[in-house]
Amino acid sequence: MALSHNPTIKIFHFTLFALIALTSLISGQAQNVSYFALQPATALGGSPTSLLMQSSVLDVPAGAELSVHLVKGQQIVSTSKLEFTTAYKSSSVFPAQIVSFLSSGSSTIPGEPVTGAKLYSGITDLAPVVAAPNQYQFLWSLTAGIIASPGQAIITGGTQTVSFVSLKGLVSAASRQSDQKPGSVLFYHRYLSTIGTVNGNNTTISLTNTSPTTSARVRMFYISAADCSSFEQAVCLAAQQTTTIKMSDFDPGTTGYCIAVACDAQGNPTQFNWLIGNAQIRQTSPLNGQFYDSSLSALAVAKRTSGSLTANNNAAEMAFDDQMYDSLPTQLAADNVPSQGTGAAGNATILSLYRPVANLAGGTSNTPVSFTLYNSTGQSALGSQTIGCYSDLRLTTLRLNPALATILPTGKTGWLRISANDNGPLLGAQFNSGQYVGGASMRAITYAIDFRMSIPIKAPGC
Repeated sequence: MALSHNPTIKIFHFTLFALIALTSLISGQAQNVSYFALQPATALGGSPTSLLMQSSVLDVPAGAELSVHLVKGQQIVSTSKLEFTTAYKSSSVFPAQIVSFLSSGSSTIPGEPVTGAKLYSGITDLAPVVAAPNQYQFLWSLTAGIIASPGQAIITGGTQTVSFVSLKGLVSAASRQSDQKPGSVLFYHRYLSTIGTVNGNNTTISLTNTSPTTSARVRMFYISAADCSSFEQAVCLAAQQTTTIKMSDFDPGTTGYCIAVACDAQGNPTQFNWLIGNAQIRQTSPLNGQFYDSSLSALAVAKRTSGSLTANNNAAEMAFDDQMYDSLPTQLAADNVPSQGTGAAGNATILSLYRPVANLAGGTSNTPVSFTLYNSTGQSALGSQTIGCYSDLRLTTLRLNPALATILPTGKTGWLRISANDNGPLLGAQFNSGQYVGGASMRAITYAIDFRMSIPIKAPGC
């Protein structure tokens, strides 16, 4: 293994997880991009001098460029570039260096890892990367051709031993066929209701079993925005049966979200990828006090393994990792966001965001979130905020730099990129009232590597 440096080698044990569609090859057709993230098996540390990656299969034309951006949250920290001045094709057991990040103060003179190519190293302080690897991602972009995905990453510096871990690929937002599908777990992004008011805020939740032959048992968990407390309801549906739940009758005076889990007769989560759902929401506009309606399809998550989970100490663990269940979003997009304000052309946009509880028996949640607002000309504004169990954030209350009115003046529209700073799951919906009225689930951009949710086992009483 040839390296362009000669410090004591320190290769940390970690896995690179692909967050955007990967097979065994990275394709440059149609400017494809891929996300990777570090997940160490043990804690990292020290003062690394380089972070390198290699590939053994390359087939690229002249002019092709591989750009690998080291990203923290939504900000690019540093970029490694491999530029091909001539076409290059190789398939060898001896991998070529294709990515290089060097510690601050290193030389910026490009290397030549393969004939006819120049490798420009990204220069940055690597110590924070190994100290908190879950806060960083690698965004890959290949303009043309094919490069095999790296099997491992190499960090030099220090005195520890060498270890290799294979690459694990995850399905991403870009490669999913549709979010309009049935599943074994449903996430309803919002419900609310009013106590004692016939015509007040309210939500009707629907749950449907689309199987033509098999009945379903479902455990519904209603999570309160106030304290993350959980309230459970069991629903049993015959084949092709549907039911509706009016929240003012069932859980009045509460705002939050709902998680529906297909289960077996004992209450263990099971594979039953036939469930769909919807939340019909009636709520009051903060702009003018008028009611407006929105209809949100539940986010359906498929169980990829057959059968039921095994309980341990009267609880089971659901893994949203694209192996047991589909992964959950970690970065969201709110699109078609209009300018805010009062009057005939005024709008009030509400962002409803939450981190699913890690234990359906109850718990707490505090999630640092970053916001980037873009306008139609590509200008952007940045902001951040910590959300609790469930947060309704009015766009005008976000502390953005530059100010909201600068990026979205009257009559203009833009979009928001919303990211969980720890790369954990983040779900939600957007609502608008005023000149434009409606609501929609936010779109997933990237997905969390792994998220575990504990569910107490209880036989459904139906």
